[in-house]
Formats: sequence, structure tokens, C-alpha cells
Amino acid sequence: MAHNNFDLLKILLKAIDFEHHDIYIHIDLNAGDLDFSELKNTCSHSNLYFMQRRTSNWGTYEQVEVEIALFELAYQAKEDYRYYHLLSGNDFLLKSASSIYNYFESSYPHEFLDFAVLEGKTSDSGILPEVDDCFLNRIKFFHPIVSSSKLGRKNFSRISRLFEIVQTVLLVDRTKHSDYSKFQKGQNWCSVSQRFVEILMNSYYNGDIYRNYHSGIFVDELYKQTLFINSNLYHTFKISEYKSNLRYVDWDRGEPYTFKNSDVKELSLLDDFLFVRKLDQTDNCALANNLLALISERQS
Repeated sequence: MAHNNFDLLKILLKAIDFEHHDIYIHIDLNAGDLDFSELKNTCSHSNLYFMQRRTSNWGTYEQVEVEIALFELAYQAKEDYRYYHLLSGNDFLLKSASSIYNYFESSYPHEFLDFAVLEGKTSDSGILPEVDDCFLNRIKFFHPIVSSSKLGRKNFSRISRLFEIVQTVLLVDRTKHSDYSKFQKGQNWCSVSQRFVEILMNSYYNGDIYRNYHSGIFVDELYKQTLFINSNLYHTFKISEYKSNLRYVDWDRGEPYTFKNSDVKELSLLDDFLFVRKLDQTDNCALANNLLALISERQS
């Protein structure tokens, strides 16, 4: 999913390019005109597919629609993919494409989803705790604003909070009639198996996802995690096996922090992660180019 930084996207595609990888791309309609031939010529080994462009405003259900459309495009290709990796155009790799492929081949069928596990609230049985009310409010109440682009992020969040206060007084609670008995939150970026994508697509086709999330906000961080803990896959999931989503994200220095070329040494020392987010085009994509060179050097 990309909406800007297209020079960075080209370098990311070079890093992903591998004979066992197919790449599906959505370019946000708000990004304006773009020369797709430049992107198409980036890959030598991977098949590259472009999804029909849509708007995907931050915080809205539109983000879920784009994510699901990408999953669906790959799912309907009938290629029997073992894993599906959802990436942002501002992500990058920390290992070579072949190393990442081999890692997931040996990890199947583990699901790499991020969960907002709250410290001290994990039960003795290892069951993930439910989310706090501040996250549950995203789907508990109706949020009629469907676009954040004109309001700006701060105003969008403030107005949404006002809607929540009013509906709290009116005792509104959409979760009482939800299709799910438990709820969970985490980052939307993930690496999930074919079996989870089948559950996801079934939930989409029968209308569960639309019914539960279309009137919410920031639901891209809820719908996959909630679907997972309410599925039969969760019965084989153990907290001790949890390895997050293998994406290195720094929330201490930013929301999240945007890595710079001066951080290349720090990133080169990370062994427990396969991806990093987020980067931008600072210094003419120097960090991305240096990471790509480092990956190539290690591979040789």
C-alpha cells in the first residue's frame, strides 16, 4: 500500500524482487498521476500486479477496503501462496528476499500478527487480554466522518472523540450486537498464512467485516487481530510462541519514528526482525540504498 515516496518504493521493489515472490501494489488515488512503467521495469524476477486505484484516507474504513482488496487480488490468483505479507510503501527489508522467503518456509503455519498485549494482564493460561475501552470505542460507537483528508489528523481525532462522548451519554454500544465475542488490536502490517487469508476472505464475503467495522475509525488495527482470536486458529496459538509481526518500529522516538541514514548501523545489527518501518526519501533515499547494498553484501 503506497501513497507517496515513489523513489523509495522502487528501491523496496528491487529488494523484494525474487523468483518466488509475486508483488501486488495499490497506489492511493490521492497520489495523482504516476508513471507506472517505471515501477513495472523495476523487477526482474517477481510478477508485478497493480490493483485498481482507490482513495484510502487515514483513520477511515477505506484503509480496510484497500487492504482486503489487495488480499483478495492475490487470493483469487489461485497461486496457493503460503504467506501473504502486507507492507507499506515506506517499509523496507532488513534481510535479503531469499532469506525472508526461507524464514517463512520454515515457520509455516505460524501467524505473524502484532497484538497490543497489555503488560501484566496476560492470564496464566496464556490467553491474550482484551483491548482497553479507548481502543474498543473505535467500533463501539458510530463515527459518521468518512474522510480525514480535509479535516487534518488532529481535527479528525478531536471530532471523533466528540462523537464518542455524545454516544456514551446515549448508551450506544455497537459491540453488544457484534459477530465477535472478543476483541484485540495491533499494527495492521502483518505476514499471515493462506489458512488465515481464507478465514479473512470468508468473513469479508459474508459481510461480517463490513457489518462490524464500516462505521468505525482506525479499524485497520482491529479487524485482523479480532478475527484471528475468534477463529479456530487461535486455539493453537501460545503467548510463548509469539514473535510479533517481525517489523521493527520505534514508538519511543516518534509516532512512529522515521529512520534516517544515520540509523543504518543500528538497523544493520537487528537480528530478530525482517522488516523495518518507516523510512522516507530523506537524503535521496540514502538509507534505503545503503540497506539494499548491505543486504546484497551479506548475500554474496
